[in-house]
Amino acid sequence: CLWDVEYLFEQAVERLPKRQAQAIEFCLVHNMTEADAATRMGIRATNPVSMYANDGLCSLVAMIERGELPKFRHKGGVVAA
Repeated sequence: CLWDVEYLFEQAVERLPKRQAQAIEFCLVHNMTEADAATRMGIRATNPVSMYANDGLCSLVAMIERGELPKFRHKGGVVAA
């Protein structure tokens, strides 16, 4: 859910590579189009910004799986808040 993404993003924004953090913020949190987000990021509007957002989400999931984010720890193989 978007609230979970926002929470996780806030917890890990400084750990993410710059482009991943920007793509998540602009595309997922602020609901910008890829072209608008790319322009805001200072890259060509034809760049696939969603690729950066996807990689960022994968990075967040990896952090969760390693138990690195507050309030999210593995319990018997299940991520619990």
